[in-house]
Amino acid sequence: MTLLGCHCNKKYRTEMEAIFTFIEETGKKLNRPIKDLDDIRIAMSALKEIRELQISIDSQVGPIEESYAMLNKYGLLVAKEETEKVDTLHYTWEKLLVRANEVQNELIALQPNFRGELISTVKTFSEDCTQFYSDYDQNGPMVVGLEPQEASDRLTMFQVLLILRHHLILIASKLTLEVSQNESE
Repeated sequence: MTLLGCHCNKKYRTEMEAIFTFIEETGKKLNRPIKDLDDIRIAMSALKEIRELQISIDSQVGPIEESYAMLNKYGLLVAKEETEKVDTLHYTWEKLLVRANEVQNELIALQPNFRGELISTVKTFSEDCTQFYSDYDQNGPMVVGLEPQEASDRLTMFQVLLILRHHLILIASKLTLEVSQNESE
C-alpha cells in the first residue's frame, strides 16, 4: 500500500505542479497592464491558452484532490506543503478563470476605440505601401542604366526609408492606444 501511495503521490504531485506553473505564468500575462498592441497580443494569447487547456485542467483538478484525500485517509505521508497546495488548487484555478474573464471584458471594452483607428491606419498603411513600391520601382536600385555605386546608394536609402516607416507605425500604434485610454477614462 505504501508503494502504491508513493507512486500516486508522485504522479499527482507532478500534475499539480504543472497546473500551478501554468496558472502562475498565465496569470503574469493576464495581469500585465494593456498599453499597446503588443500587450493586447500577449493577453489574447494567454486567453487562447486557457481556452485550449481549460477542459484538461478541469478534469485533472478533481482526481488530484481525490488522490490527496485518499492518501490522507489512509495515513500515508504527504508533505504539508503539498497538502496546502492541493487545498488551494481549485480556488487558484477558478481565480485565474475569473481574471481571464475580466481581461476578456477589458479587451471587448477597448475594441471600439481601436477598431476605427485600426481601419484608418490600415488604409493609410496600404496607400503608403503602394506609393513606396511605386517609388522603389521608378527610382530604386533596379532602374536600368545605373552605376553599381548609385544602385547601392539607392538600395541603402530605401532600406532606411523602410526602417523609418516601421518605427513610425510602432509609434503611431502606441500613441493611438494612449489616446484611446485617456478618452475612456
